[in-house]
Amino acid sequence: MGRNRKKAFQKLPKYVYAQRKRIIYRPPGSRHVVLGGVDTPMADIWRAYEDLTGQSKDTLAYLVGEYLKSDKLAERKTHREIERNLKTIL
Repeated sequence: MGRNRKKAFQKLPKYVYAQRKRIIYRPPGSRHVVLGGVDTPMADIWRAYEDLTGQSKDTLAYLVGEYLKSDKLAERKTHREIERNLKTIL
């Protein structure tokens, strides 16, 4: 049975690990990519991770964009007003 990560590395993204003195991204079936050193700020590690994997799906902008593309919005009578309000929020 494996042990938990150190507290400093518990907030790393999926498939990102601390190995020796570097932070690596190791997706299944691929070679690893170095994201930075252990002393690299967590924000820079997340930014490098999002650059490698594409847009983050944990943001409000992503969710609003998906809703605006969906068919459910087009079915509503007030879709212009909803679009305007959502763009104001972002």
